[in-house]
Amino acid sequence: MKKLHAGHYIAIFFVFFISFLVTALIASRKQDHYLVAENYYDLDLQYQQRMVAKNNIARNPEKIRLAQNGEKIVQIFINDVQSNINGIIKLYRPSDKTKDQSFALELDSENKITIPTEHLESGRWILIVDWSESNEPYYKEFNIFL
Repeated sequence: MKKLHAGHYIAIFFVFFISFLVTALIASRKQDHYLVAENYYDLDLQYQQRMVAKNNIARNPEKIRLAQNGEKIVQIFINDVQSNINGIIKLYRPSDKTKDQSFALELDSENKITIPTEHLESGRWILIVDWSESNEPYYKEFNIFL
């Protein structure tokens, strides 16, 4: 039997290395490489307004609270509503952008909004509440697990 020398070991190494690279390339082509936000540049330009809105919530943490009733209903309560309020609620799914939802913030007579979640997949969701009240912006994110 013939002995292997250094040249054979180098050739074997390169064959395995190239095989690994080809396998990694094929696996990466099967992944969905989408952006989290289509307009990420516009979001970056609005960073200062977002920080002001977060600071408004930080100064008044009782302004908004979340109540999750089991796995079927999520309720958002906004306290001390002074005047007309308008905003948006986004349900953001970090693992799949196609499942994201958004809708207008419309409070009932008890200053709350109820979101049924039985149609949502189980897992982690980020509930984003972005609203303005009396020309003051507010922004709050909640992690919910269904």
